[in-house]
Amino acid sequence: MVLNEKQKARILSAFSSGNFNLQNEISNLENEGFTKEDATSQIQAVIRQKLFDEQVNKESTEDYEKLAAFGLIFLGLIGPLFNIENFLWYFFASVIAAVGGYLAYKDKPFGGAVRSFTFVVLIPFFYNWYVSGRSSIIKIELLIPVGLAILLAYPTGWLVSNMLKENN
Repeated sequence: MVLNEKQKARILSAFSSGNFNLQNEISNLENEGFTKEDATSQIQAVIRQKLFDEQVNKESTEDYEKLAAFGLIFLGLIGPLFNIENFLWYFFASVIAAVGGYLAYKDKPFGGAVRSFTFVVLIPFFYNWYVSGRSSIIKIELLIPVGLAILLAYPTGWLVSNMLKENN
């Protein structure tokens, strides 16, 4: 026998709420015509599928977050590296960063938007501060202004997420 949607929903609801009792669920399914072995295997299949789906969703979200982080670093460094001084460039880069952060950080979208916006706005300031008065810079040194911007952007995003009580 196969579980119907109502039975699956009942099992998943109990599992998600923390009120899951395997013996009670087996008894419920036995009362509905399942054998003990079928009930056990069907319950295991439903729970495994839920855990699998959650893991896939988590990994997908992490991939978007990693892609967004690299995109933000690139977006933030374009202006200073190519000596772009036009205000419109920084305005559009900030807007793109905020929208990208909102979409990439699905579990905390407003925190992601603020974090991304803050990062892209701070990068030019830290870059210009770091290279002022220097005649040359080693490429690896670009990580210093990036790190400084991250040190301020992440706590800002975290603060906004907590103030808005975004879940997870």
